[in-house]
Amino acid sequence: MIFNKHAVVITAMALFVSIISMSLTGKNEERVEVIATIGNWYKTEMQRFDSMLQEYPKYFYDSSYTTRLTKYEDLTRQLKRIEGLFIYFHPKLSHETFFLPARFEKRDFGPPFPDNWLWLGPFGIDPDSTLKKFTSEDSVFSKKFIARSVTNFRAVLKSIDTEADVAQLSESSVFEAIRLQVMRMSTIGISNGEIVIEQAGIPAIEGELQAMTEVLHLLTGPLHANMNSIKKNVHDALLAGKKMLDLQPGYASFDRMEFLTSCLIPLAKEMKQLQAAMNVPGKKIDAAIYNNVYDIYAANIFDADFFAPSTDAYNNKERAALGKFLFFDPLLSDNNERACASCHKPELAFTDGNKKSLTFERGDLPRNAPTVINAIFQKQQFWDLRASSLEDQLDSVVNSADELHSSFDRVIERLNSSKEYRQMFYAAFPESKTSGIQRKHVKVAIACYERELTGLNSRFDQYLRGNKSSLNAAEINGFNLFAGKAKCASCHYAPLFNGAFPPYFEFTDHRSIGVPLKDTMEVYEVDSDEGTYKNTRNPFHYFSFKVPTVRNVALTAPYMHNGAYKTLNQVVDFYNHAGGNNFTKQMRPGMKGLPFFMILPEKLNLTPLEKEDLVAFMKALTDTSCISNIPLRLPGVTGKHANLNKRKIGGVY
Repeated sequence: MIFNKHAVVITAMALFVSIISMSLTGKNEERVEVIATIGNWYKTEMQRFDSMLQEYPKYFYDSSYTTRLTKYEDLTRQLKRIEGLFIYFHPKLSHETFFLPARFEKRDFGPPFPDNWLWLGPFGIDPDSTLKKFTSEDSVFSKKFIARSVTNFRAVLKSIDTEADVAQLSESSVFEAIRLQVMRMSTIGISNGEIVIEQAGIPAIEGELQAMTEVLHLLTGPLHANMNSIKKNVHDALLAGKKMLDLQPGYASFDRMEFLTSCLIPLAKEMKQLQAAMNVPGKKIDAAIYNNVYDIYAANIFDADFFAPSTDAYNNKERAALGKFLFFDPLLSDNNERACASCHKPELAFTDGNKKSLTFERGDLPRNAPTVINAIFQKQQFWDLRASSLEDQLDSVVNSADELHSSFDRVIERLNSSKEYRQMFYAAFPESKTSGIQRKHVKVAIACYERELTGLNSRFDQYLRGNKSSLNAAEINGFNLFAGKAKCASCHYAPLFNGAFPPYFEFTDHRSIGVPLKDTMEVYEVDSDEGTYKNTRNPFHYFSFKVPTVRNVALTAPYMHNGAYKTLNQVVDFYNHAGGNNFTKQMRPGMKGLPFFMILPEKLNLTPLEKEDLVAFMKALTDTSCISNIPLRLPGVTGKHANLNKRKIGGVY
């Protein structure tokens, strides 16, 4: 009898486990089916995009302006619907084709517009009044351009094995694609950074949000009832964004800050919770942003080592401590009076306050000294992008006759005369005990110190992290202008507000905007500095310079690569007049490559109050918490270099 009771209990337990197992198996099978459904959704969207491209030339220029504009908006919306998964599968290809930033390139006919000028330009949505002024050559070119771009983009789509793409889909990869897309929407998406023109602004955001909503509805469909609260939170965030877009906002009036704080940032937080609740492992990828982060405005999200040239250059406290001394030590210069800190002073957000930095002989260097704060978070350095890392940048500075006027052999000889320096090098680079101090050690140490010079906790950052008292109404309006009507964020990409393209940060943008030689707007003369062309020898890179950061801009005057403008108000006025586009008739003869500006030839029409708010927002990007990270003394030196003990921290000039 006892045996029978035990048998019944065991049988019941087995039956219970079997039922649970079948239930879980069923749920798992449903989740697998969902991934297949998402894959089919993506294939359908890609086919729809291809079909829309094929049909697009038919509407130009033989239809009404309303029809042309509607078809353009539809194409833009569809482009953005495929964006998330397409960029996930093909990050490099997408950047070189559909989402290439404003560039010019040699073409087989007509002006040097890239294919994606189809929506960047754009071609085909000119008002009827403009079309009436077209010459026959203008019309022929426009039609040929549209046809060529469509043909080339359809060839790109045809070259892609979509079946192979979706075959590799998993829950982890879907979450990763969504994670990166939320970051993209939170930065270049809301600021229209990939398309720029106003007509595309709202349709682009709509397309992104529509696609995100549809994929997430599929992903969360089969989830157990105990996850209903998380599902609701995810969909509430999406719904908040949809309601804002349903109000039919204009490009200029759309409240990007509200969209960011009521939709995208909450969505980022809930997606992280959802992924954890579903027990979906993250994708381990080599990236600038730590793998477990969804909110691109969260604190401490960047992996600085991602930007190091090799694992040998990774940061540690010993290297950073050594680099701090070296950065401020004038023994790196020939006359022991110049240091890195000569041009990068902590009290000026690591700039020097000069239009152009001083040469070794106290003349003018060719360009203005940019801030070192956050300089690590980009893969190309100098105004002309000629260095691929902070380490490589140092080569030019130490060996330059105009800067430190020294050599690494001379520097290392002096370092070896200091017992304290030798001990620090041994701690930072253990191999130097046997190999001796080497050039690479000096470069890596200084770069490691610079990797600690970060400033990503401004009042703007604090606002996005929940402190709603950290920004006032004018500053919030300034952000909306920066990301909208003023088009600043179409070049100065958040969250770094420089040219590093999020969310991969592999590419650093440069632009030709027609910077003048002087700060006058009456007698205009473009600065003759050839910029990036010096390195690339690409004629379309004449007078093009790296997009600098706007963070800490309140402390880094004067502005532009040549220090032409003394105030932010002058800079805003320059852009308000469409940059150098306003002065193309006044260009000096022989200025090759102009007027190939990478800025739209349209005035911004900012009001005086809007200009004030824009400047107020930029000032809210100040974070100088790292400027106290400076040495209070320098290591002692013995022997024939003992006279160096009188050297000044940061140099004399």
